[in-house]
Amino acid sequence: MPALRALTDGHCAYCDLYPLRKPEESIDHFLPKSNPQFYANVCQWENLYLSCPTCQSKGEQYDADLLRPDDVAFTFSRYFIYNYQSHEIEVNPLATLDNQRRADVTRRLFNLNDKGHCAARRIALERWEKRDPDYIIDDYNYRYLLSD
Repeated sequence: MPALRALTDGHCAYCDLYPLRKPEESIDHFLPKSNPQFYANVCQWENLYLSCPTCQSKGEQYDADLLRPDDVAFTFSRYFIYNYQSHEIEVNPLATLDNQRRADVTRRLFNLNDKGHCAARRIALERWEKRDPDYIIDDYNYRYLLSD
């Protein structure tokens, strides 16, 4: 677990919730461990991600269009936009149709618009607006909203 924690600076690999407390954090198997098609991949490093309980609730669901959190080509704005009124994550209408589909699948399976996530994003933005000039971005939830 410490190695996975180090990769994300203690944030959920999918939604960026921070800090993940030890009872809440879990290891998500991106390719579901219950699917015989993926048995060979279950414990491979590339299949393991630090996850919060909400994102982990995807359980055994999988879709080939699901966005991988460690894809080097990933940028939040390529797939999503942030609704500053509802604090929901929406599919970027300017994205390609393929990227819109992938964003929608990811948003649904990881439950990114869970009420708790929306409230936490609102609080994170309020905290960001009042930040100390010597802030460290890794100490904030939802860094993709603050730095993309």
